[in-house]
Formats: sequence, structure tokens, C-alpha cells
Amino acid sequence: LSEELGNRYLFPNFFLHFLHTQKMLFNGAKPQSPLSSRNQTKQALRTQCCKMGHSPKPHILHELVERKNMEPIISVRDLYKIFKIGDTEVYALNGLNFDIYQGEFIAIVGTSGSGKSTCLNMLAGLEKPSKGSITITGESIEKMNEKQLVAFRRMHVGFIFQSYNLIPFLNAVENVALPLMFRGVDKEERNKEALHYLELMNIAKEAE
Repeated sequence: LSEELGNRYLFPNFFLHFLHTQKMLFNGAKPQSPLSSRNQTKQALRTQCCKMGHSPKPHILHELVERKNMEPIISVRDLYKIFKIGDTEVYALNGLNFDIYQGEFIAIVGTSGSGKSTCLNMLAGLEKPSKGSITITGESIEKMNEKQLVAFRRMHVGFIFQSYNLIPFLNAVENVALPLMFRGVDKEERNKEALHYLELMNIAKEAE
């Protein structure tokens, strides 16, 4: 969900039902009429919300439906990651398919060893899939060489680690600004940009 919608929908069950509805409506046969498709989507979302005791406002439904008419930012198709241990093949990912659209907030959940980290690593271009495709902003990253992947990660990928991995001898602004240094942004500009984001998070007082 977008930042704007996120403050209005803080119940995860709705989001999971929304994703299920998205797959049900957009991975199958599409209706011939775009208007019919929009109406079906709205009705499906409204039905799922009502089942959980929520009554979404019409303009929020409209925003969600319109997003589905856009091209996905991330598109994963038939994604496999197979590890060989001796003569045994271990499937970390087994034919994964999903789309992520601009403004959506996605949680990947599952038990330990179910392939969550493997999936994230492949979306970031840190691991190559055994087969399948990963398209991000129109680029097929599974076809990139290492030099191209380095440039892709530098411009498009950000990770926040569980243990944060902050550089201890840098202050907060310098830690936030560090990725911009690798893009070639000069010190004054990158520190200004970093401070802006610290202010958005209401932690600018921790800048120094």
C-alpha cells in the first residue's frame, strides 16, 4: 500500500486478502471490458473487507483499483533456486510468481528455511536464479553480468538489515548519506539529502 494509504489501512489481514484478490483477478483471464474489470476488482475488495468487518471508503477502493492498471515495478515469473547437496536437489524457491506495483508495501513471511532471504537476495541481484525471470523497472536482472548488477544495486536497491550494520565511526547523517557517495554525489549534496530523510523520520536531532 502507498504511504498515503498506509495510515488508513493498518490491518494486515486486509492486505493479505487484497494480494489474494489481486492474484485471483489479474493472473487469470481478464474480462473484455476495462470497466467490467474495475468493477469486479472493486466488488472483490469490498466483499473481502466486509467479511472482516471493514467498510472501505470509495475513493480508497478507486486508488487501489487504478494501481492495478499500471505496469508492475517488479515482476517475478516461474522463479526457481535449486541447491545441490551431493546427489540431492533442495528447492529453496519452487516456481515463484508475483507482481509488485508502485506504492505497495509487501511483507514476505514464512517459516525458517522457506526461502524468504533467497527471494530477497535474488530481487536485489545478489544471487542468480536457477531458472525463471525477474523484471524490475523493465530490466531483466537475471540476464545481467556482475558489472551491470553492481550498477543496478547502486541505483535501485536498499537494504535495512536486522542488525542495522551501521558504520560505528560515522554519525547518523554520514551513515544515511553513504550510499550516495558510491553514486558520485558530492558531500554537501548527499549530506543535505540525508538530513532531509532524517527530518522526515523525526530523528534529525540524532544527526551529529
